[in-house]
Amino acid sequence: MKKAAVIDVGTNSVRLLIAEKSSAGTYITLRYEVAITRLGEGIGREKILRPKAVERTLDVVKHYQEQANKLGAELVAVMGTSAVREAANKDTFINRVREDTNFELKVLSGSEEAELSCLGVLKSLPGLREEGFLIFDLGGGSTEFIWQTGGQVYLESLEMGVVRLTEIFISSDPPDPGEIKNMERHTRALLSGLTEKTAHLRKLIGVGGTVTSLAAVKQGLKEYNPEKVHGFTLTVEDIDLLFNSLMSLREAERKKLPGLQPQRADVIIAGTVIIKTIMNMFKFKEVTASE
Repeated sequence: MKKAAVIDVGTNSVRLLIAEKSSAGTYITLRYEVAITRLGEGIGREKILRPKAVERTLDVVKHYQEQANKLGAELVAVMGTSAVREAANKDTFINRVREDTNFELKVLSGSEEAELSCLGVLKSLPGLREEGFLIFDLGGGSTEFIWQTGGQVYLESLEMGVVRLTEIFISSDPPDPGEIKNMERHTRALLSGLTEKTAHLRKLIGVGGTVTSLAAVKQGLKEYNPEKVHGFTLTVEDIDLLFNSLMSLREAERKKLPGLQPQRADVIIAGTVIIKTIMNMFKFKEVTASE
């Protein structure tokens, strides 16, 4: 196998990675795309995938299939995460994917999702095996945490995602301080079981659209550039300043921020609250963004 593609069907976005295996055994990225389809819209309340969200997502999966065919991918793996995992009608969605594309969508458990995130980070950020690290993969419906102690890797998944918390707590534009306090209180309660387990860790790695978007906004990138985002470090002071700036803007204004995809404007504040809370509770002074 020389060329392979992965389609990651998430709660908020759908990602495509097509790579080619070199003679040295490493993989060279041929194409990378992200489309926000909000498959998990309303999933926190209804536990179903809405018809319009399903159609938006299927359109993107079919587009990615075309890209994989054009580039000659010999294997295409399609994986679903939190929204598909929780949906009462997930079998219907899986059948639609099969009917429209002939792809067999694999629904990842929270632990499998965390493990794959860990493997991706370890391969792309050298040196992590030699030091204590905590990886969080912040998605639309859930956040996965991965850390290593005594040679053993630990994985946990929490129902704490940017779409989920936005839908539960935010109804004002910009959010009311009371809404933010309630969200922080909820986030702290979910994280409380991890504080003792991760107290010895010294490096924080963030995966997912929120942390990469914040890295892009901090740099004022007019066009998103993965090479400038991957490995970029944000301090806790940077996160606080970005949060205050976002809170001062209405959604329409946030959509115009350089570095922020307009479709993330409604959920970026919830994501920033989650990152702020992780850093404050676990006493991390900085977070490194990972693509």
